[in-house]
Amino acid sequence: MINIKNKFNHEKIDIGYKDLDAETTDSGRTYSTPDGKSYPSVTTVLSILNEHIIQAWRDRVGEEEANRISGKASNRGTRVHSIVEKYLNNEDTTKFLPHIRQSLENLKPVLDENITTIYGLEVPLFSEHLGVAGRCDSRNQYGVPNVAFIPDACVCVNCRGWIPPLTHTH
Repeated sequence: MINIKNKFNHEKIDIGYKDLDAETTDSGRTYSTPDGKSYPSVTTVLSILNEHIIQAWRDRVGEEEANRISGKASNRGTRVHSIVEKYLNNEDTTKFLPHIRQSLENLKPVLDENITTIYGLEVPLFSEHLGVAGRCDSRNQYGVPNVAFIPDACVCVNCRGWIPPLTHTH
């Protein structure tokens, strides 16, 4: 039995294109816009900006420990991302492992009390002004229309200065 306590309202917004082509290489991911411009992903830019900090941490804890911690965090982050996306899509979340379901339970009060309308999940967006692109985890009504990017460990719940409310970026 599927037990969904909250039903999120979904209203798809036409952003003028269906998707952005992505290419992943050893140096990161880039997205091609409908007019052929290429922009690095937000995650790629953030990883470059934080590269020295991450390397200092890896040097401090040791390579083996850093790999263990990074792998565990990445795995958990991917699973929490998946369960939150399913929840926001009003889908069954009971098949996830208990610790991942508990992470969702911890997030539900914030999601349920604040998100009223979802305009898209995993929406491909780009900014000509900033020269970056990516997939927006959740474009929703959260008090005011906003964008939520959750690439790995970066959370930006209201990026109205980066992407104007309820518009795409070009």
